[in-house]
Amino acid sequence: MNKESSGPHIVSAAFCDLFRAGDALQALARAGFAEGDLELVGVLDGHASNLSAFCWNMGMPIEHASYYQACFEDGGALLVIRTRQRNDSQFAVSVLRHYGGILPPTVN
Repeated sequence: MNKESSGPHIVSAAFCDLFRAGDALQALARAGFAEGDLELVGVLDGHASNLSAFCWNMGMPIEHASYYQACFEDGGALLVIRTRQRNDSQFAVSVLRHYGGILPPTVN
């Protein structure tokens, strides 16, 4: 991980499978992301409560909250990563994709 700071960036993805979310979390930790920069929130059964406040407090755009709310209709997990550098964000996105993370449509 590049330790220089240019401001935090938020990367996030929804997972239908909690075990795949856990695998992605472990892979990011092994790659050097700090434990405090990784957040995993899950809904095991049923409908998630409104995610708007949570996503806003994490620094995500509000449209991501609506997208994740729809993803959580039958349970799931949301993995949020705070990164310091753009290349760390790109790496995090590649890990999330590798483990089956569902990224918001606005993320290329």
